[in-house]
Amino acid sequence: MAEKKLTRNVFLDFGTRFEGLERKTNDLGPLLNTTGEFLVKQSVKSFQDQKKQGGKKWQQRGGSGKVKNIAGLLEDFRVASKPKSRRFEARPAVIDTGRLRMSIAKRIDSNKSVVIGTTVPYAEKQLLGGKVKIEITKPMRKRFVKWLFKQPDEVFLQLLFLKNAEAYETEVKATNFLFTTPFDIARIKDIAERFFSGS
Repeated sequence: MAEKKLTRNVFLDFGTRFEGLERKTNDLGPLLNTTGEFLVKQSVKSFQDQKKQGGKKWQQRGGSGKVKNIAGLLEDFRVASKPKSRRFEARPAVIDTGRLRMSIAKRIDSNKSVVIGTTVPYAEKQLLGGKVKIEITKPMRKRFVKWLFKQPDEVFLQLLFLKNAEAYETEVKATNFLFTTPFDIARIKDIAERFFSGS
């Protein structure tokens, strides 16, 4: 089964500002390519800045308990006997392995649009937010419980509710790493203006 693509089309249509200029060139490829490169750069930069330029700051991952990423910790027990150390760190939003950040790419989709997107399966949930449900299998629970009973009280008491759980649900906060902001649109218009003016 092919991976679902999460993409955002950016159409180069600026109304009367460039009316008729599109017809003066048969090749919008360079403009689309430059626009796509700019948007990919902005998207990748947003992970470092923890926001899109001109957008809202992302909410940092973490909480009051010792374990900052319970969902990630549980997923570790799908194949391992102990969780990764980063599950206990208050880390920036949407940054774990770097896979999502490195997957952002562009594609010229038609004569007047460039597509920015990713094929990472969990990208849509990170972008739009929403509930995540992790099914806890018997092998996962067995490894988790064995590890849990060796932990200090603070960790043990925080995670004890999962000892007999069949699933864990949590809310993922929306983080805009893909949608264009007013800053992006203004910059794209500048790129187009220079392209059509030949500068």
